[in-house]
Amino acid sequence: MKKILILLMVLSPVSLRAHPHVWIDASIKVHFNDKKQIMSITEVWEFDDMFSLAVIKANDKNNDKKFDEKEVVSVKKSYFLNLRNYGFYTNIFVDGKEFPLSMSLTDFSAEIVDEKVVYVFTIAFSKPLEPFARKVDIGIYDSQYYADIFYSEDPFFAEGVKAEECPYYIFEDKKHPTYFGLVNPKTIRLCGKP
Repeated sequence: MKKILILLMVLSPVSLRAHPHVWIDASIKVHFNDKKQIMSITEVWEFDDMFSLAVIKANDKNNDKKFDEKEVVSVKKSYFLNLRNYGFYTNIFVDGKEFPLSMSLTDFSAEIVDEKVVYVFTIAFSKPLEPFARKVDIGIYDSQYYADIFYSEDPFFAEGVKAEECPYYIFEDKKHPTYFGLVNPKTIRLCGKP
């Protein structure tokens, strides 16, 4: 029986040992223009204790428990910019279809808060999103499941419109499963109803 289990693990396209290595609590702020279009989003990521410890040890050179300007640049180069290859874990769908964007990073900061690393960054879009005219979904997740991302207690804020104008809800996106079809990511529907 033990040999059969080992054989199944080796032959399986999904390793039974695969699991996230980084955990993130995320929130999103969307920035509207005067035409009620979204032109950019700001994300806040708070990392788990273990990943935070690794980033702090590698970058807080003077051990003062905060990142100065040079240390922020080091964090950005060493731990953040590579995520551009993964769309900064930002997945956008319009009317259920992937919305290809040339994402441009306009701002990045890293700080240590209660011994945890927090990123704040802004992504500008090459063309606007229109959540009042179409169904716009934004999901912050890693399709490779290396990072497991949860939404913070208050995960969404709309800047440029009244809060009641742009309600949101979080749903399990069964149309865009990740990780070999095993995970339905939690996604935020903007300014609309189901």
